[in-house]
Amino acid sequence: IIVERKKIWDKKWRVVIFDIPEVIKQNRDVFRQKLHELKFIQIQKSVYVYPFECTPEITTISQILNITKYVTIMISEIIQGEEKILALFLDNDVLQKRDLKK
Repeated sequence: IIVERKKIWDKKWRVVIFDIPEVIKQNRDVFRQKLHELKFIQIQKSVYVYPFECTPEITTISQILNITKYVTIMISEIIQGEEKILALFLDNDVLQKRDLKK
């Protein structure tokens, strides 16, 4: 599973939050690993962010791991301290300098 990069960033953040019970820790660990592989940025223990639409991909992963009821996806226009997040996405080649232009 990969997340398709859109031609132009819409300046919105996709925030994935989850609270997966300890009894299915292995699924939680696999989910977290998959988010890392997809180049999501972790902003808290169970909170990850990504700049492009990813709902279908996250839904598919959640269904495969049987954790759908523990995962929530939100869209946000503002994240406090997003300059650091932007820098990380630029460093990881998820975003490009042209994405930051108004």
